[in-house]
Amino acid sequence: MSQQQRSETHDWAAYVVKLEQRIQALEKEKQASSSIGGTSSSMHAPSTSNTAPIIKPTKPETFEGRRDAAQVDRWLFQVQQYCTFVKMNNQDWVSFAALLLRGAAATWWQAKTVEAERRKTGKIQTWQEFCNAMVNQFKPAILMSGHVISLQISSKPQV
Repeated sequence: MSQQQRSETHDWAAYVVKLEQRIQALEKEKQASSSIGGTSSSMHAPSTSNTAPIIKPTKPETFEGRRDAAQVDRWLFQVQQYCTFVKMNNQDWVSFAALLLRGAAATWWQAKTVEAERRKTGKIQTWQEFCNAMVNQFKPAILMSGHVISLQISSKPQV
């Protein structure tokens, strides 16, 4: 083997060693950042810049359709807070909330949607209409002095 061939082989060997060291360093960085951020954390790993960490809010719970005044109010409030925080387009709030309906609530929503499509009218489109329909369907009415009083909530998007 000539002197030039030995020199080229040594250069390649040194290059490969440097690449292996760089790969190991990157793997350690990746492990360190994933242990800092974690999969259950609600924030990204800290950045090296002076910006604040990005907060990932937890999506609201699903709604099963239980007739419980406090639960209906709480769920509508959680959905509204989430949509406001993530700056969701107001036109998407109803569709997003409908995705969170389960059980009796999902069945009710399906019936409302099918009925509106069949009649070509009465489709719930605004957040206020959705809140009113949810309250009318799932919030128990109170019987007071022989009159049924429906409990209402004020639920307007705060934009």
